[in-house]
Amino acid sequence: MDIYSSVFATFFASIIAAPALATSNPFIHPVNPSLISSPEKTIANPVSARVNINIADEETLVAELKGIGIKRAKAILTYRDEHGPFKSIDDLMKVKGISKKIVDKNREKIMV
Repeated sequence: MDIYSSVFATFFASIIAAPALATSNPFIHPVNPSLISSPEKTIANPVSARVNINIADEETLVAELKGIGIKRAKAILTYRDEHGPFKSIDDLMKVKGISKKIVDKNREKIMV
């Protein structure tokens, strides 16, 4: 075998082996499409995502609703624990510290 044949064989083998080597590299993690959430499922999406005030945790309430800080989020959870689930979005105004203005700011993001 001459030098050109040897170089060609090495080059050809590297092209064929490259995809297999890429998946075996411990520093490269292939992306699993099922782990990527679509925008309509993500709570942070301002257009289509909604926050269910009957199941949302404190962190979600604070992160997603305008005018809701830790203190108001805790008040929402406490009210929900004591009185059961909210029946309407306007029931949120029964929580101490939650005004109509806050509810109206978030009306499109809230669901029950």
